[in-house]
Amino acid sequence: MRRRLLTAALAIAILVPTGVALGAFTQTAHTRLTAHHSGQSSGLSVVMVATDPTAPGAKPRAVRSITLGFPRGTRFDLLRPGLRACRLSDHQLTTPFGPTCPRASRIGAVTAVANANPIAATVKEPGSLYVTGSNQLMIVLRPALPGAPVEIIRGSVSGATLVLHVPRVVWGKLVGVALVSLKLTVPAQGAGSTALITSGACRSGRFVIHERLVYGDRTSIALASGSACAA
Repeated sequence: MRRRLLTAALAIAILVPTGVALGAFTQTAHTRLTAHHSGQSSGLSVVMVATDPTAPGAKPRAVRSITLGFPRGTRFDLLRPGLRACRLSDHQLTTPFGPTCPRASRIGAVTAVANANPIAATVKEPGSLYVTGSNQLMIVLRPALPGAPVEIIRGSVSGATLVLHVPRVVWGKLVGVALVSLKLTVPAQGAGSTALITSGACRSGRFVIHERLVYGDRTSIALASGSACAA
């Protein structure tokens, strides 16, 4: 699976600003819309992988924000009929045996992997994507490690741009956690004016999506990926 993800991903971008030591750090990303035509109800697939085999504990730099710029005209209707926003706070969601978001607020599935060395090199973090408002959403991750806290990634949509803010996570007040893999899948939902996601402009047979990732050390990368389409 890892080999297929890396093969599908586009070329590694150069870290900025200049002068930052690249070392063996790599970041790959592959984002695509599942629609095949402009103006069509669409699903969404995002796959991102970061590696740095030379870093202590093979822990790569920790991403802090992910910005996805979709083709012009792409629309998100986060309060389409049938959806119900999850209004729970981070405190409520991270409280053991506390409340959970309503099923009607869930719009996608998430699978993440965290590096929490020296506790564990890889910790699977299954989760879900929820709508929290007219232009707000949230990823809730539940690490598959006893005692590890629930993690919340808040996000927002503005026009054709989706931004995810990844918080700094420290386990046991000692161990910093780096998100090394993120796979997000949103199926197409609704149609026409009630579609959750409506695909934007198809240019030269491609939906082009621009990705920008910013890390805790303030370095950033810019990538581009996409999928085949017809106008």
